[in-house]
Amino acid sequence: ALLTVSGRAAQAQSTPAWSVEIDARVSPADRRIVGTTTLTLSNPTSAALSEIRIFRYPDHYDDRPALDDLLWERVYPALWEPGRLEIGLVQVEEASGVRTSTEALPVDGAVVPISRISLPSPLQPGAAVRVVIPFVTSIPRKYGTFGEFRGVLTASGGWHPLPVALTDSGEWLHDALPPPATWDVRLDVPRTSGVILGDGVL
Repeated sequence: ALLTVSGRAAQAQSTPAWSVEIDARVSPADRRIVGTTTLTLSNPTSAALSEIRIFRYPDHYDDRPALDDLLWERVYPALWEPGRLEIGLVQVEEASGVRTSTEALPVDGAVVPISRISLPSPLQPGAAVRVVIPFVTSIPRKYGTFGEFRGVLTASGGWHPLPVALTDSGEWLHDALPPPATWDVRLDVPRTSGVILGDGVL
């Protein structure tokens, strides 16, 4: 398995407002990654936030691509299979300790697949919230940066939910890389498998 975990924003910040914890089990035989992503956000903007947003990059591979015959054989060595990121019921924990369950809902009109998670109360500038997102990533039998081919499972970039960056005024940057963050990744893999975990851009 070859996995990369993080994205880098165009402009570095001295103290990232996000921290990301990933706890997941990798099943190369099933081409699945099952786990949770925990996002902790200290609102870095000058506006109250009513929601947070996350990228769902594996959903790029949920639609059958239009390829000619030659490309099809090189990219998909077997029958076409979809890639997908499924998100379960999200738990939102406020600084007060109050926990709320909610759903991640699609954002219409976004260039890339994005979902929004509504917060139970507005997150004021400087305040913090913790969001636990259960996920299942399905990786297709496919050659390339997101697929399984000849026993090598490759998931480059967003195989898990990734936060969407914000402007200082609280606008969401759908066309930007995820914001700078601190990362803590724990992976459970079969003893017969090796993992190369990289740190790179999406």
